[in-house]
Amino acid sequence: MSDTVIEVKDLVAGYLPGVNILNGTNFHADKGELIGIIGPNGAGKSTLLKAIFGLVKVREGSITLNGESIVGLKSNQLVTNQPTNQPTNKPKPTRTNQNQSKPTQTNQNQPEATKTNQNQPKPAKTNTNQPNPTNT
Repeated sequence: MSDTVIEVKDLVAGYLPGVNILNGTNFHADKGELIGIIGPNGAGKSTLLKAIFGLVKVREGSITLNGESIVGLKSNQLVTNQPTNQPTNKPKPTRTNQNQSKPTQTNQNQPEATKTNQNQPKPAKTNTNQPNPTNT
């Protein structure tokens, strides 16, 4: 049994028809390995990941995850491991706290001295102790 988790072979992919960003890319990652993808701007790092996740069309090559081809699968199919046209058996989330009342304004019960008027502009601070640089 192989310890290879993901393998990319001879991958050709890109965003526009006839414009390939990846031209024959290869790599594999074994169980427990951490892989760093480095390179200059425009080298295809993000395109490689997007191709693996089904966000960019793969024109040639193969991508296998745990021995199974994932070429052509969309990202949600990779996560759920189901085709998009099949419903999942997961229960729908239920809403909680539906009867919770709306919060009241906090400054209604405060003493007058602590209330602030947010619409009132603050006075500008001036420093009269500094000489005016335009008069020197």
